[in-house]
Amino acid sequence: MIMKENISTKRKQSKKWKSVLLYSITVFALLFFAYIILNKVVKDKVKEKLEQLSPFAKINFSSLRVNPLAPSLSISDVLIKLHPDTTDILHQHVFNFSKAEFEGVNFLSMMFKTNLSVKKLKLNQGNIKFDESLMDKDDSLQYVLLHRMPFKNISIAQFEMQQISVWIYSNGQDNLLLKGIVTADSVEINNLNQAAENNFHFKNIGCSITDIDYTISQINERVQIKQLTIDSKEKGVKIDSLKIIPQVTSNHTNYIKASIPIIELSKFDAVKILDKNFFAESLTINKGDIEVFIEKLNNKNSKHNLQTAKKFLDSMHFTGFSINNFTLAKTKVRLHSKNESRFTIEKIEITDLNNAVANKFDYSSVKCKLSNIHYPISSKYRTLYIKSLIADSKKELLEIDSVRLTTRYSKFELGKKLGHQADYIDASIPSIQISKINFKRLPDKKLIADKAVISNSKVYFFRDRRLPRELKQQPMLNGYLQQIPAEVRINTFKIVNASVVSEEFPKAGNQSGFLKIEKINISQSPLLNHPYKNDPRYSDTYVEGSIMNAGLINATIHASVKEDVCFIKGIIKNLDLPALNPSSENLGKFHIESGILNHLDFDFTATGEKATGEIVGEYHNLVIDRLKQKNGEQKVAKVPTFFLKHLIIPKNKDESLNVAKRTGKIDYKRDSTRLITFYFVKALLDGIRASFDLGFLLPK
Repeated sequence: MIMKENISTKRKQSKKWKSVLLYSITVFALLFFAYIILNKVVKDKVKEKLEQLSPFAKINFSSLRVNPLAPSLSISDVLIKLHPDTTDILHQHVFNFSKAEFEGVNFLSMMFKTNLSVKKLKLNQGNIKFDESLMDKDDSLQYVLLHRMPFKNISIAQFEMQQISVWIYSNGQDNLLLKGIVTADSVEINNLNQAAENNFHFKNIGCSITDIDYTISQINERVQIKQLTIDSKEKGVKIDSLKIIPQVTSNHTNYIKASIPIIELSKFDAVKILDKNFFAESLTINKGDIEVFIEKLNNKNSKHNLQTAKKFLDSMHFTGFSINNFTLAKTKVRLHSKNESRFTIEKIEITDLNNAVANKFDYSSVKCKLSNIHYPISSKYRTLYIKSLIADSKKELLEIDSVRLTTRYSKFELGKKLGHQADYIDASIPSIQISKINFKRLPDKKLIADKAVISNSKVYFFRDRRLPRELKQQPMLNGYLQQIPAEVRINTFKIVNASVVSEEFPKAGNQSGFLKIEKINISQSPLLNHPYKNDPRYSDTYVEGSIMNAGLINATIHASVKEDVCFIKGIIKNLDLPALNPSSENLGKFHIESGILNHLDFDFTATGEKATGEIVGEYHNLVIDRLKQKNGEQKVAKVPTFFLKHLIIPKNKDESLNVAKRTGKIDYKRDSTRLITFYFVKALLDGIRASFDLGFLLPK
């Protein structure tokens, strides 16, 4: 009985296991066939989605594998040919990847909804070729890739492109643009029916791109970058070895040439770029070598190039731009035009740089140091050299150290080179300081400051009078100021302890003469070259100096800031007159044996037409000889000297003499082809000549 029960139990268990096995096989078979069917359905759906891109995109591949259970999708040897213009079969963009791997694909959403949701998309060993002729067509690529997609929304949690090479097809050949890897997190396009810049988002982006080589056709400049690294998680960007190489042609004469080893951005918000916002904590450029060539702006080709460059920059316009700290250091710069200049940027620091106000860049502070500034003035055959320039907007201070202005040719060769008289200049200025300067107005070509001080300058002039004089119009004081290529508004302008030597070689003679004025101190307030309606009507200038270290001059110039009129008043006192012989003998043909000018008061008005006023003098023991040239040497002209000593110039004119006898009227017509210094000196000499009864006999 027990045996029968055991047998019955075993039969029941065996039947049960058979049922389970049969059920399992059935389920497995159903799942297998369901998998096969689902796999086939998904494949067909994927192919259908891809075919929907035709004729704008033709997609080929060697194999397509689907795992609906994983869920994943793998496509091998993907070849995509984009035809933005379907009527043009010759020009296309080509994308080729060894494998495209989709992980975590929501197949149900892809098949029954117009959404593509992927956890990870990885593109391997890609070659991307862009056709340059199609790149010039606005939004063509965006139109193909986005507007023709068979989805309304795309979501990719993690995106990777590995071992990618990007090429540009131009002029019948492929040119490598860049290669490297690119990753992005949380890539989303919410509505493909709208412009991508309005709804394309990503959370993080990273890339390591090398061998960047691209020509910007709009400005005809070639840009090369050895390596570009971006890590938005760390918010860092590094450019290793940037080069800008001009592709100079007859139509592109304005260009930039640059070589910069390192450019770094910290706390750079790469996500904001999609909204055309450029935000970073710092931008650092180190050890650059930059060369800029700008042709004359009135040249037709140059204007075209500038307009093209502006158009290119406008296309890159950011609605928001902010860098908390911008640093440019240890960079050599050369500027070329008709003139050439060069300088070294020791360091420039700008804080809170942004364009938040009316599309103009603003900043909270700027600090810079430029050194070894070298600027040739080709048209004048002169060179300006500055040892260093330091600017600090927080201190509102600009300091210039060691300025030197030299002439390329020797003092005799310059005039011969030009073919007419010209001033040979050799000048040095140890120090220039401009305080309480408004740095934010400098970009508008406005120099606005409280005080400017030029200290301890030494200036040497030479002119060869044997050459023909260039008869061109010379300005008055306001005219010189208006020639400054910027608006100048300085409350007080000072020249402290200056020295000036003026040497001339006479038209007839074999030896030059010179006049030296030292310990020059000049103070002008205000200094304006483009006065406003409510500005003061006059500017006052106070001048003092030592003539040949033998007498003093003091003068006040009360000048209109709008009209060519100056009221000049002053005195020359205690001048030992024989000290003037280096000038009077060789230039005026007079030898001063003795004499003291106790004082010479002058008061005259100088306009653009003439000078009028008077001088009052007092001198003692004045003895003058008239000279003549004989056998290459200067000799005393006895007859003219006799008349000078006994008839024309009295030996003494002291205070006991009637003032009228010591007064000379100034009535001198200006020669507008002469410099203003010549005008003022000649006006004084006209008054001195008029103070003598027979002064009209003196040479002019």
